[in-house]
Amino acid sequence: MGLYKINSENVAQRVKNDTLDYESSFEDWLENTPSLLFDDDSSETLLWIGRQATATVGGGAKHPDLIGIDADGDLVIVELKRGKTPRDIIAQILEYASWGHDLDYENLNNMYLKYAEESTNSLLETFMALFELETNIKEDYFNKKQKLFIVAEKIDPIVNQVSNYLCEVYKMNINHLEYEVMKTEQQELIISVKKSFGYVRAVIPQEGSADKWSGEKLVDLVHDAVISLVGQSGKTFAIRDVDKMLVAKFPTINTSSVNCRIMQDCVNHGSRRHWPSGQKDYYYLIEKGKYRLYDSSTDGKWNWEGRKI
Repeated sequence: MGLYKINSENVAQRVKNDTLDYESSFEDWLENTPSLLFDDDSSETLLWIGRQATATVGGGAKHPDLIGIDADGDLVIVELKRGKTPRDIIAQILEYASWGHDLDYENLNNMYLKYAEESTNSLLETFMALFELETNIKEDYFNKKQKLFIVAEKIDPIVNQVSNYLCEVYKMNINHLEYEVMKTEQQELIISVKKSFGYVRAVIPQEGSADKWSGEKLVDLVHDAVISLVGQSGKTFAIRDVDKMLVAKFPTINTSSVNCRIMQDCVNHGSRRHWPSGQKDYYYLIEKGKYRLYDSSTDGKWNWEGRKI
């Protein structure tokens, strides 16, 4: 199947595969746009705390490509490979997981402070600000689980087979992401990203409930819930109100994703820049924890970083 880009003159220009080594570049892109990891859900994001950090494995020093913390406080470890994944990538990511499992808050905070050299806030303070949690959390909130990502141009079938075994039998959270870099005649780069294997987190309606999960995108589900709460008026709402409504219908829905979706679609939220893709201009932040529907005629125009234009 050919891939084409339509230019300003409505001419279809073929996009060609680029065989150059983009492993380092993709690491940059992923660092700047962590939602690339969650190809099926642009509501997710991460707080990166390390890149090529030193991991002590078996007495030796190794360097995971990217390390982050997600909205659940779980440690996320990402390893990137150019071309087809070697079979030993599984051993490598498991070594990183065994090292990461033992990291306490002090370890994570020190890693974050080294990574974010200009930050004057601790990991806990930055995390609270990014995800705007309604209740204060403690240091033991972090790293209760590890989530592993293998990113490559092609995942070897044996890697898929072993990952599937580890997920099914040992309940490990392993995800595979395949990417392809293409270039137009104007030298524009286009990235194709596909989640080829991943740990499934089900969203199941409560047994016997009349409301059934019908596969709506989270962005629509959250927006519909907000409209149900406030109508089309300027009435305010809090994230916890939306969480309460959705959990009543879908008890296993991930409220962290709901919270992130609201911040992503809030035009003036300071954390919006962590979701540079898939944004909707739906909400306006009045003060911490209090939102209303966005009205461009009175609220003005805002960019993807949450800054007024």
